Amino acid sequence: MPDTKPTFETIYSTYYQSVCRWAKAAGTPVAEVEDVAQEVFIVVQRSLEAFEDRGLKSWLYTITRRAAKDRRNSSWYQRWHRPAEDIDLDVIAGGAEDREIERMVARDAVDGLTRNMSCKKKTILIGFLMEERSGEELAAQLGVPIDTIWSRLRHARNETTATAIVWRARGML
Repeated sequence: MPDTKPTFETIYSTYYQSVCRWAKAAGTPVAEVEDVAQEVFIVVQRSLEAFEDRGLKSWLYTITRRAAKDRRNSSWYQRWHRPAEDIDLDVIAGGAEDREIERMVARDAVDGLTRNMSCKKKTILIGFLMEERSGEELAAQLGVPIDTIWSRLRHARNETTATAIVWRARGML
């Protein structure tokens, strides 16, 4: 059976939702997830010819992480992304359902708790707790040993707990 590379169209249709999920897990604001996904697939289209099939999913995940990080570090993002405390919830409440506001507040809390966390730990924490993925799934997706997953998860939990304790002491929780 000859080795055939998947076409761009096949990769796009198969992995678009996963790329969006990974971009969100890497800290991309919801409003910018599709932009990051577009950037990922531009890279894929340009690099597909040179791609050596050593793990398509891992390759896509790596590109997604890099694109999300580049987006966060861009000067445009720094200028226009407003921290959660700048959002007027009373204005939002006029046109949004209560559940949507609760989701936004929860997302902003998670963003705040994980703001200074490394992307590797944040990816594990969000994948495990919010996406309800198993450690084995995350290990396979990231291409790391299962013990690395558990170690990063433990460190991520410790960091978020420490941040929450500080927030509570300051009356922020």
